[in-house]
Amino acid sequence: MNLLEQYIEEVISEEPYNEEWTKEFDKKFVKVKLVTSCYGRKRNVDQIFDVDKWETVKEQGYYMG
Repeated sequence: MNLLEQYIEEVISEEPYNEEWTKEFDKKFVKVKLVTSCYGRKRNVDQIFDVDKWETVKEQGYYMG
């Protein structure tokens, strides 16, 4: 399966994500509700990113998925 650019159309919400498995890492995580577009297909998605990656994704306007 190839990764494709998932362009962010809208950020619906951002909230801290603190599930048990995240304690294994020295990073903070965020759960984001998004509207994305990929080759004209729009989707509502929930994504988990570490905070640093999310800042990069917001600046770029897309992520690979």
